[in-house]
Amino acid sequence: MKKFIIINFLLVATSAMAATSPDAQVTTKSTATQEAGVITTVIPQAGVVLATFVGDNTSGTTTHTGLNIGALADFGRSNLQLESGLLYRQLGTKMSSRGVDASFDMNYISIPFMAKYNFSGFDTNTAYLKIGAVPAFAVSRSVTAKAGSISATVDVADETNSFDIGVGGGLGGKFNVSPGMAFVVEADYIRGLTKLNSKGGDSIYNSDLSISAGLGIEL
Repeated sequence: MKKFIIINFLLVATSAMAATSPDAQVTTKSTATQEAGVITTVIPQAGVVLATFVGDNTSGTTTHTGLNIGALADFGRSNLQLESGLLYRQLGTKMSSRGVDASFDMNYISIPFMAKYNFSGFDTNTAYLKIGAVPAFAVSRSVTAKAGSISATVDVADETNSFDIGVGGGLGGKFNVSPGMAFVVEADYIRGLTKLNSKGGDSIYNSDLSISAGLGIEL
């Protein structure tokens, strides 16, 4: 009986020592780090934005073409990831009336927060879908009017809101080109929820479709 108790004690002590050994601690910490929300991929990207205004009295507007440039980062090592980053986006619209062509130029720094689902896994060739919120801070807001050879630009910062928040989604694909690097292409649609005009009146909002390409660099 005493021999049986001693053997059990030795087995328990050996298991406890193995669990607290440096190698075991390193393995535990490594697993915890992988499961945490760490940055796994950085994606510098650039593309084109096709933007316009939607809402009251916007039926005569046409597409404004601008740039979308910046970098995104993916967090996590699973099919479902969080994506955020910093993007410079040129929005606005165009319209013509009585011989006058007007271009509304609304430039923003955007910080998207997206839930991103990779259909085939985060570290392989995959299509992905993402959806989330896009806060944006205005850098400049102006209107340029042109009639014949005469043109004038007016700053409209005092008449428009400096902050916009939108909701959006996107569909894209990632294609590995070398170990730790992938070509990424995607299309995103974002609809603003903040009225552009800061002094009442018509309810007018940003609306844009962007097509971008970049390189995903695994960390």
